[in-house]
Amino acid sequence: MDKKDGLRDKISDKKEEIQERISDTKEDIQEKASGLFKKLKRWFFILLGIAIVLSIITGAVAVFWNYSVGYRAGTPIKFSKKGYVFKTYEGQLSVGSLSNDGGGIGTDIWEFSVSRGDKEVIQAIENAVDNGDRVKLHYNEKLYKFSIFGDTKYFIKEVEIVDE
Repeated sequence: MDKKDGLRDKISDKKEEIQERISDTKEDIQEKASGLFKKLKRWFFILLGIAIVLSIITGAVAVFWNYSVGYRAGTPIKFSKKGYVFKTYEGQLSVGSLSNDGGGIGTDIWEFSVSRGDKEVIQAIENAVDNGDRVKLHYNEKLYKFSIFGDTKYFIKEVEIVDE
């Protein structure tokens, strides 16, 4: 009986040792998984933050950066305030040009927009349309067209009356 009891004690000790190892292994795995989850969560929020910052920078460039700056001369033939929700000021400039077939002078129409808050430019264009004046319109061309700002990419910044 002593041999049997000794054998049972050894088996019981081994069984407890194995159960402790299994328990330790489970805890180690849970700790590692928890640490990995925390790292993944941190990287997710870092990447999300980077994506948001890049989106803001891209949006700011698209809205505020000028693709080109220049001017066009001609006679404004139409100027109106239009839109359902976002009212924009839109106009057309008749730019006289020579015809390729030698037939004389033709007309090219150039469309432009004016920012809502630019009252001085709006008044100058309205006066030029009323008086039939020839003008030089200085503009900033935006990279992209956003409908809430205007129907075109060309925004007038200065109006100059051209003396003939």
